[in-house]
Amino acid sequence: MAGTIMTGLFDHDGRLVGVMVKCQYADNAKIKSVGGYRWAPYAKGWRYDLDARALGRLIELFPDAQVSTSVQQWLEAHPPMAEQPQAPEPGEMELTSALAPKLFEYQKAGVRFLVKSRRALLADDMGLGKTVQVIAACEELHASRVLVLCPNAVKDVWSKEVVKWAPDRVATVLRGSNRAAKLKVLEEFSEGYLVVNYEAARERRENGGLLAELLAMDWGVVVVDEAHNVKNRKAQQTQGIRKLALRAECAYLLTGTPIMNRIDDLWSPLNMLYPKQYGSFWAFAKKHTWVTQGPFGWQIDGRPRAPEALRRELAPFMLRREKQEVFPDMPPKMYQKLWVDLEGEQLRIYKELEFLAMSQVTEDMLVITPGVLARLTRCRQVAISPGLIGGESTGAKLDALLGVLHGTEKKVIVFSQFAQAIKLVSRILTEEGIPHLTMTGDTPDADRAGAVERFQTDPGIQVILMTTQLGGVGLTLTAASVVVFLDKMWTPAQNEQAVDRTRPHLQKESVQVIEILAGDTVDEMVEEVLEGKASIIEAVVARKRKVGGIDKL
Repeated sequence: MAGTIMTGLFDHDGRLVGVMVKCQYADNAKIKSVGGYRWAPYAKGWRYDLDARALGRLIELFPDAQVSTSVQQWLEAHPPMAEQPQAPEPGEMELTSALAPKLFEYQKAGVRFLVKSRRALLADDMGLGKTVQVIAACEELHASRVLVLCPNAVKDVWSKEVVKWAPDRVATVLRGSNRAAKLKVLEEFSEGYLVVNYEAARERRENGGLLAELLAMDWGVVVVDEAHNVKNRKAQQTQGIRKLALRAECAYLLTGTPIMNRIDDLWSPLNMLYPKQYGSFWAFAKKHTWVTQGPFGWQIDGRPRAPEALRRELAPFMLRREKQEVFPDMPPKMYQKLWVDLEGEQLRIYKELEFLAMSQVTEDMLVITPGVLARLTRCRQVAISPGLIGGESTGAKLDALLGVLHGTEKKVIVFSQFAQAIKLVSRILTEEGIPHLTMTGDTPDADRAGAVERFQTDPGIQVILMTTQLGGVGLTLTAASVVVFLDKMWTPAQNEQAVDRTRPHLQKESVQVIEILAGDTVDEMVEEVLEGKASIIEAVVARKRKVGGIDKL
């Protein structure tokens, strides 16, 4: 073969989906220097996805290549992104706001990064002060109006943080029993921080949407807190938040878990920051993870194709520091898996439900159907206690939990994703004479604050029972040094967020995490899934690995 040839690859509908590069054997090293390639043995060439930068680099390496018309036309329509965000220049930028002297050095570095980047994803570990860093950045920018979009449960947290760190500024929380009341709040807002819940970014008024009104206002900075919640690119409120983020010159997205499950979780936040660079979801997915054609369309594997390349790509506008990095003397978290065996009536009921669930699973099933997932959820409930589905209020996990509580004098947080389990355990602890508090999604915000305060300060309260989903809400429970899981969520970040309610970096002793698991049950499947997802997250954001039961970097 003479020279290098670049030809287009097309799908059944005649759409260009990739490029095939054929070259001399001696030039293979050049091909591999670009990355993103796959060897196609059937064509004896190198296959590339449609990536302007990679293909542009190939043109530079092979200036005499024969390029097909279809590829030339695509390159002309998709030039390499000139607006690729650049990493902030090294060196100290003087911080002049009144807040700056109160910050830790790593927080000052974060503020400089945000101010220089203008549009960035702050992905610091939970508890490192992402909120105060963003407030400081807004003050350095002298932003007259700041729009904060966040979950409803943390609106008051934001208000208090603004008052604490920027007392000269006004923090307005969007409230109101009806639309007219909320519109009045918007009309009266002139400057400062306006804190609204995600739902306000919806277009449909009957769903509480105020998008048109928010878009009509000028914003110096738009902040999206807990940005991992906006990963669903098709959701109405995600699309509304995107429009608001693009409305401002500066946009900051905050999350301690930029990847919840899969690499493609990143696309929606990145699209909000840099829509030109990240305009196509499928281009991002094909570039950074494994995408294959299945019987029902494209399927995304979710594993990173080239983790180091993705980290380099994100570096100019994503900043992440972990607790162990910032606080090297922080006591390690100690993990213990406490396995129990189901017996008697609990085992009989579990096996019946498991048989019904697994009989619906076929070897070629690509996803777990809602019906199967519902049956697996029932299995998980029975693994805690048959009492969760109307049976006897006993169970091996409950016995193990009582053993843990009777065996320690330390304060304990007990997590379960099932509100019924929290209520059941509460009844059992009452019978055992163990003082405790409970908190579920039905607990009003005011009662939550009271429960947290009492748990933190009352030495007579040893235990607080919580649904795991509340672990992602801005709660601080430093009085606890033992965390117990009766069951675990399918997403690693949610379990980790729950543990981090104890703020390990503020503890003087190690936090002990006890996971009560039932052997030969769906718990083993959950553990396997969590390990797989954790490996994906670690590959890209360099999360901690557990070594010998202790968190290590």
